Amino acid sequence: MVTPDQQRAAADYLGDEFGISQRRASRVMGRSRSSLRYRRRHPRDEPALTREIRRLARRFPRYGYRRIHAMLARRGWTVNLKRVRRLWIELGLKRPVRLRKPRKLGPKPGASVNSCIEQPARFKNDVWTCDFIHDRTADGRPLKWLTLVDEYTRECLVLHAAVTKPVRLGVSEPESLRA
Repeated sequence: MVTPDQQRAAADYLGDEFGISQRRASRVMGRSRSSLRYRRRHPRDEPALTREIRRLARRFPRYGYRRIHAMLARRGWTVNLKRVRRLWIELGLKRPVRLRKPRKLGPKPGASVNSCIEQPARFKNDVWTCDFIHDRTADGRPLKWLTLVDEYTRECLVLHAAVTKPVRLGVSEPESLRA
């Protein structure tokens, strides 16, 4: 993206190098003449303000331009937030990227004491997991599958298919599998 200052410099170059008028340069560049003629006025307090912004940014590296603006206001500066942001960008200041610690393996915060992570299967029929799988038949009717898997052997103990979800896991079926 070309900044307005760069566009003005390009228009000045066209005028100096090729003798093109401002009107023609503005038409070629697709800009209004007023935007090419505009010269920004630098306020007298800008060097002192940039020094103060740079000093605060060095002292508080975790702060962004909004917090620096608040600190400037507390110190008596009457300055617009947009101006602080413009100067912040011109100075090339940035907040350091926050590095988060990688999460460790094992139980996650909030995991239940009875979860498989806390108590892995030690032998056959020690820990079972159940899951519902949803699918559709060829004619569009819903089909639900109940799976019951032994975590130690990874063996599928029950695979029950039904058009509707079973309301209860019958205690008799899993108990009969223990024997």
